[in-house]
Amino acid sequence: MEQVFKSFNKILSDRRIGAFIDSLKYIVNIGYYTAIEKELGFRQYSISNLVEKLRNQGISFSAHPDFRNLGLMNMHVIISNYLITLDKLKYKDWLRFFAHTSIPVGTVTSYYLPFNFKRELSHHIMKAIKEIVPSNENIYFVIYENNMRLQPALSRYTFDEHPLIRGYRVDELIQMFDKIYNEIDINSIEEDEPTFNMPGDMVDLLLVKEFELDAFSNLYVLAKKLGIPLKTLNKHLYSHVINRQMLRGIYLKAGMFYKLFKVFYDVVIETKNRRVFLSLLRFIPSLELSMGMQYTNIRGRHRYVLHTALIKPLKGFDPIISFFYQLHNDGLIDKIITYIILPSSVRKYGIPYMNFYQDERRWDLDTEKTQALFEKRFPKAAARHRELIKEK
Repeated sequence: MEQVFKSFNKILSDRRIGAFIDSLKYIVNIGYYTAIEKELGFRQYSISNLVEKLRNQGISFSAHPDFRNLGLMNMHVIISNYLITLDKLKYKDWLRFFAHTSIPVGTVTSYYLPFNFKRELSHHIMKAIKEIVPSNENIYFVIYENNMRLQPALSRYTFDEHPLIRGYRVDELIQMFDKIYNEIDINSIEEDEPTFNMPGDMVDLLLVKEFELDAFSNLYVLAKKLGIPLKTLNKHLYSHVINRQMLRGIYLKAGMFYKLFKVFYDVVIETKNRRVFLSLLRFIPSLELSMGMQYTNIRGRHRYVLHTALIKPLKGFDPIISFFYQLHNDGLIDKIITYIILPSSVRKYGIPYMNFYQDERRWDLDTEKTQALFEKRFPKAAARHRELIKEK
C-alpha cells in the first residue's frame, strides 16, 4: 500500500502524468499504442514507457465497457441490517459486484441483466435473495439502464489541494449545485428511450473482457493466450468493438482507490423533480470524489433514481453526504439511502461473456449450456478463464 500511495502522490505532483491519465478517459481506439498516440498526441514510445513504469509502481488500467452496447443492464440490490456471505448467493454467473457495508451494516450486490431477459432474471434473483433475508422490508433494488465510469481529475490540483485529500467545503458544494440548477434548460434535454445492442459474437466479448482486465493488452499476446488468429482479433476489434463503441475510455483500476482510501460512500437518490435529476447528472461527475454513476428514469411513474460511489477524502470530514441530506430536507429529493462500503469485502466481476449463446448471437439464461459450448469452441480462452478464477 505504501508503494501505491507514493505512486499516487507522484501522479498528483507530476502534471504530465496526471494529464496523460486524464486524457485516457476519452480514448476510443484501444488495442495499439500507435492508435492511442494519434488520439492523444503523445509519442508511442512515451506511452509504452509511461504505462510500463506505472505498472511497476502497482498502477494499472482498465477499459470501461459500454453496457448498453453489450446488451446489458445493471440490477443493484441493497440489503440493510443483514450480512449475506458470497457462497450463499445464487445466480453468481451474473454477479457484477459484492460487498458488505457499515452504517448501516448490510450487504450490497449488483448483477448484469441481459436486456432480453431483464424481467425473468431479476425475478429469479429477487426470489432467491428473499429466501435468505428474514425481512423483505430490508431489501431495496433498482434496475439501472445507464452506467458511467467516473474518475477524479489528476492534473488540475497539487497533492494537498486535491479534493481527494482536503475534501470540499459546504459553501463550495452549494455554489456548484446552484450554478448547475439555475443554468440548466430542462426543455432542451429530451428523454429518449434507451437502446440496447447485442454483441456481434463471442470474440467481441473476449476482447472486451481482456481490455477490461488490462486496457493496454497486446493483441499479439492475446492471440496466443486465447487461441484465436491475430487477423480475426484485428477484424473484430476495429469492425465491432471500436465501431460499435463497446468500450468507452481507459481508467485507473478501482482497486488502487480501494487500497488508498479507507471509506467509500454509496448514495442512492430518488426524485420526481426532473430539474433536480438533470442537475445531479451534471453535478456528480463534477465532484472530484466520484468513482461512478448509474441512473434510470422509471417511465410512467415520473420517478428518477440515481446511484453514485464517492470516496471519503483522506483529511478531515467531508460534508458531501450532509449536502445530499440537505437537498432531501429542502424537498428537492424524495428519498436518500447512504451506506459505507467496506473495501476489504469488495469483489468485482467482469462482463459475463461465458453466458453468451454463440449460435444465436444473444445472451441466454441457460448458463450450463453456454459455458459448455464456450469450453468446446474456445478451449484456450476457457483455460485462461480458469486461471483467472484461481488467481482471485
